Amino acid sequence: LLHGLSAIEAFLKKYSGSYSYGNQITAADCFLVPQVFAAKRFNFKLDEFTNILRVYSNLEQHKDIAAAHPQNQPDYQA
Repeated sequence: LLHGLSAIEAFLKKYSGSYSYGNQITAADCFLVPQVFAAKRFNFKLDEFTNILRVYSNLEQHKDIAAAHPQNQPDYQA
């Protein structure tokens, strides 16, 4: 997990704006949300991944992304 998140962090440092690739939501964002959600769910420390957390926070504010968020699904179990 650490290796993958480090690669994503490096990508975001270079290409992100408000979202993973610039300022419009792309497929990259659709893949980022569940990865961060899973890392948080299993208490993985994300403090060093500032770009990931920034983009994830922006995504959580978007109404369509929030509606599709794993924890907002009817079959979600904590």
